[in-house]
Amino acid sequence: MNPTRESVLEAALNLREEDRAALAEALLDSLSPDDEVADDDALAAELDARYADFERSGGEAISWDELKRQQ
Repeated sequence: MNPTRESVLEAALNLREEDRAALAEALLDSLSPDDEVADDDALAAELDARYADFERSGGEAISWDELKRQQ
């Protein structure tokens, strides 16, 4: 990450949660619709593949909190 991005990120992370959410939304809205569609398609394909793997493995779901603890 370049120094400008790092300083912007650091400043953004020091904002209150609702301000960070508003900033994230504004940044996402600034992306072109074509980028958003491509990302949505890629995300959908990734989620479909992961769900198919999950079903095949007979795995057991874990909570988001548990997943974060494992990382």
